[in-house]
Amino acid sequence: MIYKSKYFLLSVLIVLFFYDFSHAVENSNNNKKTINLILRYDDFSNLTNTEIEVEIINILKKKKISCTFGVVPDHGRQGLLNKEKINILKEGIDDKIIEVALHGYDHVNIRKDRHSEFYGSGFQKQFQKIAKGKSFLDESLGINVVTFVPPLSLIHI
Repeated sequence: MIYKSKYFLLSVLIVLFFYDFSHAVENSNNNKKTINLILRYDDFSNLTNTEIEVEIINILKKKKISCTFGVVPDHGRQGLLNKEKINILKEGIDDKIIEVALHGYDHVNIRKDRHSEFYGSGFQKQFQKIAKGKSFLDESLGINVVTFVPPLSLIHI
């Protein structure tokens, strides 16, 4: 839990720094310069800390900043995303704070020698997991999820 708290605080500080920095650049030059920054929060699932995630979303709303949430529908094969988590995402989507990305399906390593949900499995198996995750998110959230972020940035074709 300490790790997650430190990670959360670091994330918040980074968001606030870039938000304030972009306004400083814009105001100092009177040129309306823009700094484009993409924020991503990975591993949103039933296993992650809801209290911290709600706080992140509140900060994003307050600062009018959007973030891509990498969602794991069945993290650790502990059951599909519950209603509370779905509602948190829906509210963030409605507020235009959250873009949902599929971030794997279950994060279960398929090989003992490689930390990866996909590495070493065939194309068809990977495709099935991605399609299953996308279908669940599309139906649960009422949107068309168009972004996929492979866990650990590893996919094996």
